[in-house]
Amino acid sequence: MRLLAFAVALLMSAQVLAAGPAIVVRGLFKNAVMLEVDGEQRFIKVGDTAGHGITLLSADSKQAIVEIDGQREVLTLNARVGGRYSAPVAHSVTLHRNLRKEYRAAVQINGRSMEAIVDTGANLVALSGRHAEALGLDYKAGRPTVVATASGHVKGFLLSLDKLAMAGIIRHHVPAVVVEGSFPKDVLLGMSFLEQLNMREEENILTLSPRY
Repeated sequence: MRLLAFAVALLMSAQVLAAGPAIVVRGLFKNAVMLEVDGEQRFIKVGDTAGHGITLLSADSKQAIVEIDGQREVLTLNARVGGRYSAPVAHSVTLHRNLRKEYRAAVQINGRSMEAIVDTGANLVALSGRHAEALGLDYKAGRPTVVATASGHVKGFLLSLDKLAMAGIIRHHVPAVVVEGSFPKDVLLGMSFLEQLNMREEENILTLSPRY
């Protein structure tokens, strides 16, 4: 019975640890750090606490040392700790300019695959009504707007895409516009998605990586 009780106690302890707060380092400064704790960002200085038993012991531009429920952790930028996260992976996507001088990429919008063109001249991710219907988006429930095209002004709808992914780069709640009809022919990856990324172009090669 004692062995069984001990095993149950160990199991309960493991469950408590796994359910601990999800912590991500979002910014490193001298004697201060920006932490994201369960999705909420908190700026704390050395000696301060961020709740959940988290205390900042030291910090500089390279790393932070925090104490979490009595245990010390050395964290670097974008490092994650907590039962709900695996080790962070840095993703980047490399695109080659085609003969039409386009950068094309395979993307997933709300889990469904589409081909898209990188368009830094577009303020928002832009889709046609045809794209939206294929994705199962109730786009007409969005906010009506007017979109200027080469053929004139057409009706559009503003909405938010729950999830937009390009290889390992994933962003949520991405602002977008749906244009009624079949324009644009391809999904346009506008700045509402691109502004969240680092972009480097060299010799007709565009490299995109997450910006944290």
